[in-house]
Amino acid sequence: EVDPTNASAYAALARAYYFRAFFGEVAPQEAFSQMRRAAVAALAQDPQLGEAHGLMALVNTHFDYDWAGAERHFAQALALSPSNAQVHHDYAHFLLAMGRGPESVGESRRAVELDPANPMLTSCLGWQNLFDERFGQSLQHAAEAQRMMPNFWALIIQGWAESGKG
Repeated sequence: EVDPTNASAYAALARAYYFRAFFGEVAPQEAFSQMRRAAVAALAQDPQLGEAHGLMALVNTHFDYDWAGAERHFAQALALSPSNAQVHHDYAHFLLAMGRGPESVGESRRAVELDPANPMLTSCLGWQNLFDERFGQSLQHAAEAQRMMPNFWALIIQGWAESGKG
């Protein structure tokens, strides 16, 4: 409302709706509809905003089930914002859902390289490794995330990795 031309503000609003859907605060239909509106508004203000393309890719992935559209938006997002850790992280999850495990691990690793102090990205790198049956690496990343900031997600990953190891 303060600045309707601020593309970054629209992108932040889209991200907020994503997390509200993810954590069950808002019904997915409503949250993703609002997320799409905000991402479209961000792109209308700045078509070169990589983060907004990444957010549209999330709408395509989680709401539209438009895998080709998601892949296109992720490609644009990464080309425009190659140092955005969140885009690499989101793309890693997309790749995992598409059955492209090794690529997923690579993108997740890149996200951690770009934002090494983020324990959630480090936890997710452990999670990505689970699906490639790299249980030792998964445990290592979960332990590092726990060291950075104790959190339930790292403990869950640690348990799954221990289970995977037998």
